[in-house]
Amino acid sequence: MTEEEWLAVANPLTKSLLSLAEVQLGDIASESRTLGLGALSMHFLRHKPTGASGDVRLRDGELPNASHHEEMLCHLAVGVLSQTMTESKWWRCPDARPMLRFLEGYPRRRKLRLFACAMAQPSLHLLVGLDGERLLREAEEAADEGGNETTIRLPIEILRNYAANHSINSRGREAQRGEVEASHLLQTCRDTVAPLSQTEWHAAWHNAMGASRPFTWANADAKEGGPEQQVAALVDIFGPLPFRPVSFAPPWRTEHTVGIASKMYEDRDFAPMPILADALQEAGCEDESILSHCREPGGHVRGCWVVDLVLGKE
Repeated sequence: MTEEEWLAVANPLTKSLLSLAEVQLGDIASESRTLGLGALSMHFLRHKPTGASGDVRLRDGELPNASHHEEMLCHLAVGVLSQTMTESKWWRCPDARPMLRFLEGYPRRRKLRLFACAMAQPSLHLLVGLDGERLLREAEEAADEGGNETTIRLPIEILRNYAANHSINSRGREAQRGEVEASHLLQTCRDTVAPLSQTEWHAAWHNAMGASRPFTWANADAKEGGPEQQVAALVDIFGPLPFRPVSFAPPWRTEHTVGIASKMYEDRDFAPMPILADALQEAGCEDESILSHCREPGGHVRGCWVVDLVLGKE
């Protein structure tokens, strides 16, 4: 395919990822091979400089169509961007997938757990007759207690039973399907080892990829849990920390700043973030990245990198 043909099949998000990753289409090789059983063939695109690829599996002899090419191109762009991520690209990234892949192996387990919790939060209201907020609070508190040292496992029988009792095989009844999907997200928060994941990173990935599903069962055009919310939560929790440490001077940790941050953290109400910025500035903080994050519009969640700095959490 020519460069014009590749760009013709790419949707706006894929084009954005390709541009951010600085992928040159001349560096992409198209290959295919028959798989061992002979009934399937794998078609894939490979980015020669990084080795990143995107593939689809089709019946042997079937050729990829435009939709397949778009899928391969998107997966390739995600792979390249995750390998070439910089702080500048991080702040501009429109998709959580390359950001999360870049974070694979990230040592701060607590933050990965809290991101998984943030992805479950919006759909808790779908869990009819179940106190999802309480269950999620327990998962968040377990993440804090475990810190970065151990993988926390909590009893989740109530969620497994809930999913089993609400599971259906018939088509339709989307709201009930949404309840099951919401319970699966909460299950992953409360047990980051099994049955769906092996590490905190896998829990974070699973919940990000499934965050919009509870809503799309009921409304195909639902925006909840979508890419914008996923990216916003990643930026709020990790900020610039995957790339560089942020110096936080002890004098900024006053009784006033710690009091504001502690109350927000315990209440899970981050509306006073601009007030925290003012208090930090009064304490002598002039770090623009810290102050601007507090004052920028948008939601914050447990694990917010600025609140964590004030409270001395990792």
